[in-house]
Amino acid sequence: MRRYVLKGKLAELEDYLDLAICMYLYEEVNDIQFHYTNAGDFVNFMNLRPTNEKVIPRAGEKLRIGYMAEKISQTIHPRAIGQEWFKNFLKQCGFTLKYYQGHRSEIMDDDYAYEHNLEFKKSIEKAISKAERLKASR
Repeated sequence: MRRYVLKGKLAELEDYLDLAICMYLYEEVNDIQFHYTNAGDFVNFMNLRPTNEKVIPRAGEKLRIGYMAEKISQTIHPRAIGQEWFKNFLKQCGFTLKYYQGHRSEIMDDDYAYEHNLEFKKSIEKAISKAERLKASR
């Protein structure tokens, strides 16, 4: 269990991300943006916990991984924790927020992005949407 002090209050969180969002993302990015890993390690990696096997981003996938992380961070509340998770996740993947911000228009701008980046964006947004619908139905 993680403990955070936000504006003088102690917040306790078991995970940053719900299991459902991790599993929907696993289906989209495992063995594509990341070298193949098992689902348990992927869930731990996404929640910034230790893994049994190292989860390794694939070369040339930083931008798509950054986009995925940015979209996921927007689902984490309080927002300050989501932004902290985003920075730490990028660092865990081997790059910085500054790098991502310098290149994010290559994937964020629909008029500028390559077709494979647009397809990736749709797949990530769909995975997040499916996880949110599942969570709302509980």
